Amino acid sequence: MEETTLYESLLNLLHSAKSYRDNVKHDFSALEKQYLKTDGDSISYKDAYAQLEVLQAIKELFRKTERETWEILRNITDKSFLKEYKQRSILFASYSQEKKYKDYLLKHPDARELKISEDTLNFLRTDIRDLELSTRTLIVMKVYDMEIVADVAIRSRSDFMKYRNFGASSLKEVQDLLSSHGLTLDYLLRYDEETKEYYTIEK
Repeated sequence: MEETTLYESLLNLLHSAKSYRDNVKHDFSALEKQYLKTDGDSISYKDAYAQLEVLQAIKELFRKTERETWEILRNITDKSFLKEYKQRSILFASYSQEKKYKDYLLKHPDARELKISEDTLNFLRTDIRDLELSTRTLIVMKVYDMEIVADVAIRSRSDFMKYRNFGASSLKEVQDLLSSHGLTLDYLLRYDEETKEYYTIEK
């Protein structure tokens, strides 16, 4: 199969995965809202949570297909395509945060959401290889599938301390990097599919 044909086939697969995901998005969003507002009148918290978990698994299946397809495309296309890949990488990082983000809102109903500035988004999209980090730190990040800054920021301090060969000096290096841009570890990230904007929670 020629490279162009392979590219087009994979791109079609990506669009198919997105189409399937969009088909369940509306049902998922409706149930999600019902779950967050459950008060015992219409559906029990337990039942709502069980249904939410099922739909979350379905949604993640489509996203996994989408992620893997873009990973292959990234390796066979030019630099102009890499820019679009990085745009989507932050989207995947936000997807991985969905449950954590919503759990935080459930526990902190008065929490304030903030739209993330374009400058911060550009930093979150930065390839970790373009940062001035030590070789040891970069190697550990690659081993644990961190491609862009967003992949780093959404992890917690305890996550990093579990990683082999990642010590206190590497942790400080990461914390200093994030703080220089007004960020911290355990950064909460959400993408709103209606407004097409990214949000975080003020802590």
